[in-house]
Amino acid sequence: MGYIQELSMKAMQKELENMTEEDIKKGLCILDKPEKVPRFTWLYGHIGCAALIRNNEGDRGKDDVYIIAYATEEKYNKNLWLLQIQPEYKNTVRLNAVHE
Repeated sequence: MGYIQELSMKAMQKELENMTEEDIKKGLCILDKPEKVPRFTWLYGHIGCAALIRNNEGDRGKDDVYIIAYATEEKYNKNLWLLQIQPEYKNTVRLNAVHE
């Protein structure tokens, strides 16, 4: 991990100290069961909103992904990152749908 990433992570962890679970989950849709969707269909349908997907080593490069949670609006992408650093989401990967 690079120096800038380390600083960013420390800042996020400090921010977490003052947040409740409800604060973190604001603006996020957390699925009860992972939903299998085509990666590019998801990306084009959720421009600007990031998602957490299950991290399966064998699935890299495949079109289908399993969505665990996603931001309902771009402004909640930060909350998704905060959710991802929680212990129960440590085996997830962020899928970013960015504006062109």
